[in-house]
Amino acid sequence: MSSEKRKIAYIDGKPYEIGPNHTSILKFVKSYVGEKKVPTLCDDPNLAPYGACRVCSVEVALEKDGPTRVVASCHTPVAEKQHIFTTNEALTSLRKNIVELVLTDHPMECDTCEVNNNCELQTVASDLELKITDITVQNNIREFQETLLTIT
Repeated sequence: MSSEKRKIAYIDGKPYEIGPNHTSILKFVKSYVGEKKVPTLCDDPNLAPYGACRVCSVEVALEKDGPTRVVASCHTPVAEKQHIFTTNEALTSLRKNIVELVLTDHPMECDTCEVNNNCELQTVASDLELKITDITVQNNIREFQETLLTIT
């Protein structure tokens, strides 16, 4: 019998054991509460996690009811006694802002794209209740206004 103490971290208030494969908060959360609990854009098993997009941001406290800080869950190691919060109003707002920024610089040619309806960006935008067409219209208006400014 192992005398090693079990290490526990908390996801949205519930305790879970940290296992050897839980190298990041994202892997820890996914293994216990599912793939969709924390949205991601740049998470790929063929790439090293580096927190580029920040869509996977969560809040972490080091003690119950302690102060929290926002971290990218894909590259932040899970640690004993962490209190991880996967969703709240502030995180939803942050994720929406990040995805909107990605969409503003994204070629909105979904109808002709080969991954249309199997696109991680479309899925995350939909899960966050963002309407890609609204963002496209805003981009077109902005581009039109910029064009007018260069003409005059």
